Amino acid sequence: MERPIQVGPYFEIRGQALTASISDEIIRGKTRVVLKDHWKSERLAEFGFTQHKRKTSLFHYGALEL
Repeated sequence: MERPIQVGPYFEIRGQALTASISDEIIRGKTRVVLKDHWKSERLAEFGFTQHKRKTSLFHYGALEL
């Protein structure tokens, strides 16, 4: 995530996530990419993700179907 979101220890998945910046090389060869990021993140629009907005959440999901 571009901006950290503080949540309880039970929701910590950062250690399992890809932490490198998104690039065309990472996306290439995939059929679907899902991005979880801060609701103000510009990466969702920058790479063409369909943003799934959640009214009461600090983070949104984006999906990129290739």
